[in-house]
Amino acid sequence: MFMLNNGNRDIELKASASAYRKLKFLVGCNNLKAAFFAAYENVDVDFLVSAIECFGKIDHKVAEEFVDEAFESGRLQQMFSDTAEFINEMGFFGDLGLEKNDPAIAFFKNPLNRVDMNEAMAAAMHSAVNESMSEIVKKQIEKENE
Repeated sequence: MFMLNNGNRDIELKASASAYRKLKFLVGCNNLKAAFFAAYENVDVDFLVSAIECFGKIDHKVAEEFVDEAFESGRLQQMFSDTAEFINEMGFFGDLGLEKNDPAIAFFKNPLNRVDMNEAMAAAMHSAVNESMSEIVKKQIEKENE
């Protein structure tokens, strides 16, 4: 049993093979461990709703409302971290080696670690290219106007 809090109320999550199988079916994946970490990294709210629905054994609409309340109270990322802790404790993904003070849990709780470095680098490169091209075009226009 694991209590998940959204800032307003709690939902009890229970580990079960049927909930695990249902979640795999709902999210359409074979490797739930990889899917969870991808969902965590991308803050995939749909995945989180499905996980809460399955392990909380509640209606989809109730799970959606629960996650909405977490978002409104600024606890969405904390809810992902808590769900990672629950998944680690339930053992379906094997021993992830995470303990409450483990650096990996700290990694999951740090919002900076959700930054997609490939996307950030692409955006920075795009910006640099645009700046360079603007300078080149500006110099070309100045040269033609002389």
